[in-house]
Amino acid sequence: MWFVNLGFSQDRGWEFHGVILDDIVVTNINRNYLANVLEDDIANSIRELEIKAAQHDVSNSYKFDGRDEAFKVWHVGSEGYIGAYYDKEGVILSTVEKYKNVRLPKHIRNAVSVEFPDWLVDQSHYTVYYDRGKSSDKTYKVLLRKGNNTRKLKLDSEGLMKY
Repeated sequence: MWFVNLGFSQDRGWEFHGVILDDIVVTNINRNYLANVLEDDIANSIRELEIKAAQHDVSNSYKFDGRDEAFKVWHVGSEGYIGAYYDKEGVILSTVEKYKNVRLPKHIRNAVSVEFPDWLVDQSHYTVYYDRGKSSDKTYKVLLRKGNNTRKLKLDSEGLMKY
């Protein structure tokens, strides 16, 4: 036995009362900074700190007084810090970033293990120097250990040795 109920899902007796919302413009004024410094396989702690620096609103800082000259802010994370200079609009002008004993990206680990098999990474340091309008300088310093022997390496972000 079949039961069929026909009806209209729309009631034509109601009125629409719309609400007009203010326009909201979402922008990332520091997208150039992020495009220059973020790496695909970077440690999450570094990624999170760089994004935090890019999203920082200087106008909410208790030290910011609206002045025209660069304004320095320190962003500190679990493995390092970023010293960032912002203009009065919140655009990052330059940064100095230093991180200690972070997980090395896979391509850096591979470059080291190919060149120095049987050596273990004892310490790692990662530095980034960003200057708006220029390319950023990213350097890994790695201390290797094999028994009582140690070796210091300096690599760029591509995994190539720097001398």
